[in-house]
Parts: sequence; C-alpha cells; structure tokens
Amino acid sequence: MQQLVKLMSKTQSTWDYIEGISSIKIKYRRSKYSVILEYGGREAFIPAYPRIESPRYIFDGRTVPTDLPKEIDIVQWKANGSNVRVFAAGDILLAFVRGGQILDFKQYIALAGKDFAKRLIELSRDENVVIFGELVGPDSLVRLCINEWRSILGGDIGYLIFDVYRLEEKRFLSMDEVVEVAGKYKLRMVPTEWEIDIDKLYKRIASFHRFCRGELWEGFVLKNRERGSYSKVRRLTLKWRLEHMREFAPKGKDLKIKRRILDLAEVIRKYVMEGYLDPPRTKVEETERSFELRQRAKVLVEKGENALEKQGRIAISKELSEILDELLDEIISDEIKERDDYGKIKKFGIKKFIKSVVW
Repeated sequence: MQQLVKLMSKTQSTWDYIEGISSIKIKYRRSKYSVILEYGGREAFIPAYPRIESPRYIFDGRTVPTDLPKEIDIVQWKANGSNVRVFAAGDILLAFVRGGQILDFKQYIALAGKDFAKRLIELSRDENVVIFGELVGPDSLVRLCINEWRSILGGDIGYLIFDVYRLEEKRFLSMDEVVEVAGKYKLRMVPTEWEIDIDKLYKRIASFHRFCRGELWEGFVLKNRERGSYSKVRRLTLKWRLEHMREFAPKGKDLKIKRRILDLAEVIRKYVMEGYLDPPRTKVEETERSFELRQRAKVLVEKGENALEKQGRIAISKELSEILDELLDEIISDEIKERDDYGKIKKFGIKKFIKSVVW
C-alpha cells in the first residue's frame, strides 16, 4: 500500500480487508483529491467531485439566489452527509471520501454489507462509471438526525446518488441518464426538483430549516440537466445552503457564537474524517504539517472510539485537543483567525467535534 495510507490505521484496515477478499491486486495512489487505480491489467483515473461555489444572493424579505446561468434548470436536495464516490474494481466495491482516501473501515463494512452495494458494483462495472453520492445515516461519517435517517432509509446507512461519471467518455451523464441507470439497478437518488420555481424552492428550503434543526437537508444543489464535461459541471453546479440565508441565520450574539462553533467543528470533521479543506473557511492547500497532524488525529479518534474506561477517554481527549488546536491554526483562513473571538470559538469547536465524533 502507499505511504499515504500506512499511517492511517482506519483506512489501512479497509485496504487490508479488501486485499483479503479480492482475487486481483489493487494499487492505489492519490493525485490531489483524485484517485489513480491499477488492477487487473488496467488503470482507472477516478476524479474528485468538482469543488462547487455558491450563487449570488439578493434579499428582499427573503434570501434567494440571483444571476443564475440560464443553463441551470434543476435542483437537488443537499443531504447533510459525506460526499463519497464508489467504483468497482472487478467484483470489489471501492468507496473514496472527498479527500481521496478510502472510506474508514467501520463505515466501509456497513456500506459493503448492504444489498444495494451489489447493485452499485454492477452499475459501476457494467457501465464503466464512477458513482457520486451522499453517504448518510447513523453508521455513516455524519451521525446526525439518527431517527430521521432511519425512518427515511429503513436502516442505519444509505447511499443517495447525485451524479455519475462515465470514464471512457470523460463526461458526467445527463440527469435523465442518471435517473435511467438508478432505476435499472434499483438504487436511490437524492430527491430532485425538475424545474426552477423560486417560490416553491423557498418554501421547501424553509421546511428544511424546521426539520431536525436544519441538519438533515441543508439546502439545495443547483444544476444543469445535461451535465457533460468536468469543467462544464464545475461551472454549472452551485450550492444554495441554509447557512447563507439571512432570515435563517442565528439571531443575537450567543447564537452567532454557537453557529461559529458548529462551523469550526464541521471544518475539523471534513478535514480529519474526509481529508479535504473547505475554503473560504480554510486555506486552499494543505501543508506537510497539517497532513501530519491529521494522521495523528485520525489515530486518536480511533483509539477514542474503542476506549472503554473513563480515564483512558480523558487522556485521549486531552491529547487530541492539543493536536486539533495546532491543526486549526494551520488550516483555518486568516480572516477567521483574525476575529477577536477565534480563541473561544476554537476551544469549543474542538470540544464539539470530540463529543460528536469520538464519544
């Protein structure tokens, strides 16, 4: 295995498991957030999902996006989960998080053990595609709204497809094609609105805010129906999130501080658990030091999950807090670090992450 994964015990456990069940040798390396695989005499370049921007907004009693490109004509619900791409190397399901690392062992086993995982393999292998979807539910990397997700999924983990990329053509399938293949293989898609009706969308997004504190569906992704090349998809995909809407923003100083704490905890989760930065809240590029600190944090998170005695958890929590304190200083944007309340927000953001992810 590559040096990248040797020091990350959770992801190494996943690779060890895959090597034990696979009849073919699978070699793996990262190129930024993309993945290059070698297996069975072939090489496959598994692209990262394009980093998408937010639209401009106007406020006139309500916050709505404006100046949308004319090609944007559909909307998909944005689940609060993890962007995970899946690909079949032979009969083996591979699942990579946004940063390009293989999915952690516990989540991988939960995903691979579901009946729909076999259909994901069939779709990827038969159509030679990379499938992009949101990994959700209590057994995913984002353990929020547990009862609500169980009600929707009928289980503890689910995978909601939002895009499909055909390798030999180097293009994203149109949304009509995605609907077709998802139906053919009996796989779930994220809910989709097939027209841009701002009044209806605003009512829908307001309902998201009322449901599970706005932590189940966190907004919309605005897209063009035809999709196409990587550059076209990046240009014609925008995210409309609850947190960008003035009327749903926290009111009062204490609520604003709480929101910043949650934001910082989310930044930690995305980088430590999924391996990617989230500009403009973070810097654009990771450093050797941030990479090293992330590796150490990952190991401690696993130790914390397995620690049974209170004293052991306290010791791990203290060490992890110290690492995350330095890690945040390394990756957070200068604009956030210059705020007067950054020290306070950082302290409680770290506590929130440890409480929600480790314990």
